[in-house]
Amino acid sequence: MLGPIRQDSNLARDMHDWFNLVALLPVIYLNLRNWCCVTFSVSLLKNTILEKSVVGMWHGEVFQEFWWTTLAYFILDILWVILLPDCVKSPGVILKHHLATVGYIFIPKLRPEHGWLMGACMIVEVNTWFLIARRALNKRGDRMFTTGVTFWKSIRTATISGCFYLSWFVIRLVIYPYLLIVITREWIKESNRVGTPLNLIAITPVMQCVFIFLNMKWTVDLIRSKLKGRGASKGL
Repeated sequence: MLGPIRQDSNLARDMHDWFNLVALLPVIYLNLRNWCCVTFSVSLLKNTILEKSVVGMWHGEVFQEFWWTTLAYFILDILWVILLPDCVKSPGVILKHHLATVGYIFIPKLRPEHGWLMGACMIVEVNTWFLIARRALNKRGDRMFTTGVTFWKSIRTATISGCFYLSWFVIRLVIYPYLLIVITREWIKESNRVGTPLNLIAITPVMQCVFIFLNMKWTVDLIRSKLKGRGASKGL
């Protein structure tokens, strides 16, 4: 990994970045409000986090607020990318991803008992925030702790970069594949309950596989972009 990448001049991208940095905060905050952190912490301390049901950590007290805020965010972002496609590197991929996500979140809207599914998947927006922040707050691609770079900027860059890579690995490459196991179990339970595998929950393992594939693709793209060096980039 070769460090920060210098960004080219792109006003559309910069405006889109700051929109996301602001708009994602209420989405992330409301999502976290729906989880029982105490249950999670106790399970983590007892090394039983993988044994503890994800469903059991979800209380969904502000699910409706979370759902509508998330829907509004994705609709606004879809419109932004359609009107200003230069604001992202791969507008086609982003639009497909957002449209699939919008369709996905209608399952917990129709079946609120599966709100945990939306909450668990939307944890990925924590990583998205750090991805955008590392670009927006260091457009020149300054290397940490080098001549001309202030100590505080170096600390800020190191913190954001560290959180980005850590959350990328934990959320996209660990939590998402793990969720496929949980989701498949829920689909089997629903199939047994209604007497057929063709039910509303049947789409969830398929969609989760799509998102896992995209995460793997973006991981490869990330590694390749880092190995290319410090050239100008439009960003992910």
